[in-house]
Amino acid sequence: MLRIVEGYDGSDPSVNEEIARLVNRYRRAVNPALYGEEDPSRVSEWFDEDSLACLAYLGSQLVGIAFLREAAMYTHLWLAVDPSYEPSYVASEVVEWGAREKVRRGFRKPLRVSAGYESSHVARAVRDALCSYAVRYDTTLMRLTRAPPSIERPEGYSFRIASPSDAEQLSRVYNDAFSRYPWFRPSNPSRFEEGLRREGSLCLVAERGGEVAAFCLSRVYRALDGELSGYVALLAVSSSHRGRGLGRYLLKLSVEEMVSRGVDIRRVFLDSVEGLEGYYRAMGFVDVDRYVTFLLPYP
Repeated sequence: MLRIVEGYDGSDPSVNEEIARLVNRYRRAVNPALYGEEDPSRVSEWFDEDSLACLAYLGSQLVGIAFLREAAMYTHLWLAVDPSYEPSYVASEVVEWGAREKVRRGFRKPLRVSAGYESSHVARAVRDALCSYAVRYDTTLMRLTRAPPSIERPEGYSFRIASPSDAEQLSRVYNDAFSRYPWFRPSNPSRFEEGLRREGSLCLVAERGGEVAAFCLSRVYRALDGELSGYVALLAVSSSHRGRGLGRYLLKLSVEEMVSRGVDIRRVFLDSVEGLEGYYRAMGFVDVDRYVTFLLPYP
């Protein structure tokens, strides 16, 4: 029988090691070229006062983890499930936990369940558990197949590698660029400062008059299959600077820098928000998979 443990706060190193092992098993089953090895020392950063967490055990084996958070338009449930232990059953129980907690905590926004990439065991498990509910495809996983096309350098801007001292401006641009999306949660400078200090981090900014107008945040890492991969985590352009080619130029510079660090150009990935796939296809990316969410009509 599945046992749900609530209220864990990320403070126990031995539990964090269990969580890291679970997440790495999940990632290997999903796409070993996309994901890097999760460091147990970083697991505690996932837990914050804005999130509710649950751990799911079958006997003494950790087989699932979930986080429940309120976002701009939805109550968001994210889960990872071990591929080896009855994933449909575990996913169903964890989603039921999220639905109960949403009601108990008085969260009024609709419940949105992130099921992972469509080809993954988690998406299949959640689909089995929630087959009667509406499916959405929020993002598309894309992979680069060729060098980006030649792009003229936008006039009036300078380009450089960001430093932790830019964190406040990066947070401002992010919040301005993404606040219109339903999954949006406001960021803060400390999150960007931590990200910029992370091993393999690469952030290029477009600047004018001392003000950051756009940025591209990427990472180079050793993937679970042993090879180097690159991932474009964020491409954000401030609303007052759109339409000037900043995003395309920053993306091109970021790809060139990742390749210079040893990444095969065919191992550069990103997730495109729904509707922007054509933008990235024109830059040389192709569709690989789609990220699935389910919208549940709970009160």
